[in-house]
Amino acid sequence: MDKRLAALTTVSLLLAVTTAVNAASAVSASSALRTSAQHYHAYLPLVANNHPSAPPLYRLYADPDDLARLDEDPYGKETILATFVYERSWDVDIRYRGDVSRLMPKKNWKVFFPGSDLFLG
Repeated sequence: MDKRLAALTTVSLLLAVTTAVNAASAVSASSALRTSAQHYHAYLPLVANNHPSAPPLYRLYADPDDLARLDEDPYGKETILATFVYERSWDVDIRYRGDVSRLMPKKNWKVFFPGSDLFLG
């Protein structure tokens, strides 16, 4: 009868799984102590990251008076000044984006970055 022993060791984001297999025969119940030659180890790396990372958090700051001006004409092409923040900040122009979402409480935004300093570009 084979006996298996699994020991899990966490190393950073990897798991090292150690399996020791006893190759002794089930018939020889009175067998002597096993030698190290009877053990076989297999190391199987597994990714331990079962939880996806949180989505990035982008922040957009604009003057409330400017936002009220956008609400007066939600389908307009007028942009307002805002600050976009993700790991650092950019001075950007924004306006509403999409067709249906312009009248919804939660808006979609079109963000215009400066041509010389693009976001992740």
